[in-house]
Amino acid sequence: MTRGLRAPGRVMTASEMLAAADAAELPIEASGILVVRWVLPLHLCPGINRYAEMSPRSRQGLKLEVAQRMFVQIHRRAKPLAGKAFLRAVRFSSRASDHDSAWTKVAVDRLLTKNKLGLGFLIDDGPKYLDISAACAPAKRGHGFCYFDLWER
Repeated sequence: MTRGLRAPGRVMTASEMLAAADAAELPIEASGILVVRWVLPLHLCPGINRYAEMSPRSRQGLKLEVAQRMFVQIHRRAKPLAGKAFLRAVRFSSRASDHDSAWTKVAVDRLLTKNKLGLGFLIDDGPKYLDISAACAPAKRGHGFCYFDLWER
């Protein structure tokens, strides 16, 4: 497990993780109404190459663990967002990922209403409903994490 995601006896919040990472400013501007924010350990946000190599059983386990961690932080929404949403995602890591590695995919899919592990924030993750901007930021080795926030525009 990533050392940076645990405080003594509990999981750290997104705000605490940003403060611990000295991330006073995120590398992406966001606007609108902040709906939710959450963090996930790096191993739960694999790039598309690693995801493609996983067995179906491993993929299902990954989706379940991401859903559980997100649910603890943001809970399920009764109704999806009415307007278009914007997702800001920042991968804090000692190694930068490719800009098109799709490391946000599993978390984004958990925001949907249409799957059994979905949290009900979005009807669909296509460009009509969601804009995504992802970036990488430096973190000490062993202290990486992925930060997400969802905005309604």
